Amino acid sequence: MKVKLDKTLSKFGEEFDDLLAKLNALTILDEGEKLSIYDNVLYIDGTWYQSIQSITRYILNQGRTQIFHYLKEYLMIYIDLLTKINSYDGITRHDINLRKELLGKSKLFFENAKLGFAVLKYTYPNYKSIHHVIDDYINQVNIIHLGFSPTLQSNIVSNIESNIVPKI
Repeated sequence: MKVKLDKTLSKFGEEFDDLLAKLNALTILDEGEKLSIYDNVLYIDGTWYQSIQSITRYILNQGRTQIFHYLKEYLMIYIDLLTKINSYDGITRHDINLRKELLGKSKLFFENAKLGFAVLKYTYPNYKSIHHVIDDYINQVNIIHLGFSPTLQSNIVSNIESNIVPKI
């Protein structure tokens, strides 16, 4: 898959930075905290009184279903943007450095968000749909970070195949 050059890498970078800002709460989510969505951005629920948290979350439509749909949509956008950034064929030094910088931001966000994903799984142990979305996201990002390129195969796959396929 070749990326159409109707968008520059800088434009992808702006979209990616906006997306990271929307998902930043995942990097600071701690045990016992829940997420809320305001102005299309994830926040840690700031309800001070735990006894009324469920009521305020219900009234404000901030339940697990809304969080699930938000994560499903924006984590898929993340994967799509990351794939476009990774497969962008830049020839200038600026494009190459910007691509490395954006992939570095992705790796940093991903490492910092791992605890947030674990907290979400712990918070909603019986909500398997959110577990599936998180696991799918983690697997896809791992493939991209390990050297996936749409024109090439993953480094892992090519190394395995080179050991399996007999050389003639």
